[in-house]
Amino acid sequence: MPALNLRRIASRIPGARFQRFAGAHAFLFQQHGRFARAVDGLLRGGG
Repeated sequence: MPALNLRRIASRIPGARFQRFAGAHAFLFQQHGRFARAVDGLLRGGG
């Protein structure tokens, strides 16, 4: 799905935040530190 569409969806969800990871295909493994920080922030309520 194009990033623009994802941004539009996120803008319509209260409290949602769109975060894009370069490379996207295997970002969970390639950018594990950044991904972990994003998840940690989400779970702690900081978005």
